[in-house]
Amino acid sequence: MRTVISGMMRRSGMLASSMAWSRSYSLIPMVIEHSSRGERAYDIFSRLLKERIVCINGPINDDTAHVVVAQLLFLESENPSKPIHMYLNSPGGHVTAGLAIYDTMQYIRSPINTICLGQAASMASLLLAAGAKGERRALPNATVMIHQPSGGYSGQAKDMTIHTKQIVRIWDSLNALYSKHTRQSIEVIQKNMDRDYFMTPEEAKEFGIIDEDQMTIGNTALGTSGVVYNLITVFFLRRASVRSTDHVPSTHTMSCSTRFYVIWLPISHSFVYYSAAHQGSISSMVALISASLTSVLLLCFFLPHWLGLVLLIVWLFVTAYKVRAA
Repeated sequence: MRTVISGMMRRSGMLASSMAWSRSYSLIPMVIEHSSRGERAYDIFSRLLKERIVCINGPINDDTAHVVVAQLLFLESENPSKPIHMYLNSPGGHVTAGLAIYDTMQYIRSPINTICLGQAASMASLLLAAGAKGERRALPNATVMIHQPSGGYSGQAKDMTIHTKQIVRIWDSLNALYSKHTRQSIEVIQKNMDRDYFMTPEEAKEFGIIDEDQMTIGNTALGTSGVVYNLITVFFLRRASVRSTDHVPSTHTMSCSTRFYVIWLPISHSFVYYSAAHQGSISSMVALISASLTSVLLLCFFLPHWLGLVLLIVWLFVTAYKVRAA
């Protein structure tokens, strides 16, 4: 994070905004939309804005803040209750520009879902953490970084002292904001921000900057769908393969392909679920373990009782080991 100490030439209006975007993107794709009124061309970011998507790419400066703040205010005026999706891929930038975006995010009524792709470093990490609770996410290979603010000034000794105090005041303010959004103590924030502190999505989730990473979301969906899938499998196999005497499914009455399906598919499911659960959160692990349990029970359903009991005991030991290792 850098504080801008020296004076800067300021530009205003849409010209400044368009120049800022043109510097960041040498070629902006155009999207053609067809309707009953004919065709209309949008640049890709304007089209995304129609879907309430705001992108922060590249360094955060006054020009970036100028555009993003205007977009947030416009989207809130259109529908204050509908969420806004903010995608971040930024190395950070000026503290004052970043705080202008942050304050606008807190000021408007629309909930803002933040998503990190690529990186959210320095000031961008605060914007990521400032999203709506439960809606702060990062893609699997994203990087999150926090550190203390930095700046430079040359001039008279007294003026340098004044600016040094200002940087320290900004640092204290940032520590308080990170503490507010991560639920970490000021001491923990100060310790980790003393130097560049890089985090994976899993570490950022543990730190409190994000709520979910996409790997966790995918694992939970995989586990939940696995439970449903296996239960449906039990239902249809029970109806399709029964003995005429006791109505109990048996592998003896099945074809070779069905027997292979019944025995080996649950085993493969279990390996997939356990492998994914090793990298997931507790919530996703619960769903994945539930899916693997239904796979094991499905397998036991078609095995002799003693062999099914042995398999269930093995499953319990493997599950305990996985949970402990995670």
